[in-house]
Amino acid sequence: MKPGAVSVRSSSGRGSSAAPVVGSDMVNAGRLPVSSGVFPADLNGLRRRFPSRWAGFLRAHFSGPPHVAVFFSVDDRTARDWWSGKHGVNSAPVIFAMRAIPGAVAELLEAA
Repeated sequence: MKPGAVSVRSSSGRGSSAAPVVGSDMVNAGRLPVSSGVFPADLNGLRRRFPSRWAGFLRAHFSGPPHVAVFFSVDDRTARDWWSGKHGVNSAPVIFAMRAIPGAVAELLEAA
């Protein structure tokens, strides 16, 4: 088995496969960067800050929640929650925005 992998048993109990494990032991062993300026060391802090960052991004690029709802194909409530920073967003709309809006990648990563 490769270093950094664990044996994972199937639900039937027969056989196993190696699955990579990424955890604090790998970070402490120097195999993963603690902070490279792009990958935040404080992932929980990023999760707390991202809803307001996403709301700011939306306000900079859209005219209001109805525009957000149409662009991202979400319901009105989701668009309002994103606009207000009440809730965060999953990865699919973020990736869509990064592909559709010039400069979105740099703008959203600056917050990290």
